[in-house]
Amino acid sequence: MSRVGQFVINNQVLSCINKEACWTISNITAGNKGEIQMEFKRLTTEVAEGSLQMSSDEMFVEVFGLEHHGRVRGYGDDVRPTELSGSSPSTIHDLLVQLKEFEERRKENDANLLRQLKESEERSKENDANLQRKLKESEEHCKESDANI
Repeated sequence: MSRVGQFVINNQVLSCINKEACWTISNITAGNKGEIQMEFKRLTTEVAEGSLQMSSDEMFVEVFGLEHHGRVRGYGDDVRPTELSGSSPSTIHDLLVQLKEFEERRKENDANLLRQLKESEERSKENDANLQRKLKESEEHCKESDANI
């Protein structure tokens, strides 16, 4: 069930279905914010009352329309996704560098873990050999004790 939430964006308290919707409402240059908020409120009320079956994503599309490929909502007419921070080539390069560093650290960690595992196996084999030797000595000692009785 969807419900209206309140979010503070640009020093305004907005009632909408999610933060993305509030952000879009706060950045609209054309249209009436009040009408948009009223439409969201109407839809969420109808969903809450059970008279309408609609997800919050469907409500968003109902009020703002479908997404357009290569466009970004709420940033004006000429903004493309690649122009936003987080999508720039330098940011992608930085992420690739971070990924490569992470993979190198992971390989080092894997090598250390493998070395530790081999050392642990060797210690285990030594312990097994010592236990076998002590068991054999104990059995021989018991045989000698039995022979002396």
